[in-house]
Amino acid sequence: MSSALVSFTVILVFILIWVFLIFKITVLRYFRLRQNQNDAEKGKPVTGTILEAIKTGRGKFQAVKLKVEFPNFSNTLVTEEFRFFDSRPEEMRYEKGNRVMLLIDYDAPRGPVVRLAGEKK
Repeated sequence: MSSALVSFTVILVFILIWVFLIFKITVLRYFRLRQNQNDAEKGKPVTGTILEAIKTGRGKFQAVKLKVEFPNFSNTLVTEEFRFFDSRPEEMRYEKGNRVMLLIDYDAPRGPVVRLAGEKK
């Protein structure tokens, strides 16, 4: 083989690798993000009551730890703990005794999942 053919083959292989990486980063990541957004909206809506709310931090974003009681599949009350950042703490949405909307996804791949309605990932 001539050295020109070897050089051309090496350059072609590098170009194909770059095209594959760019495709993987842009197109496949876009479809994964879309799938995650669709999963966040799935589930049966359930109303839960906040039993305990612990807020830490100051400023625009506060870390919140909630204990929420809600009815499960057989209408038995279940307590679940959620941790997240509240982007609008001035509204005081997560105070003890308030009600929050939850989504229970029965068809999740790893078993039933409970999420706060309207959460953003």
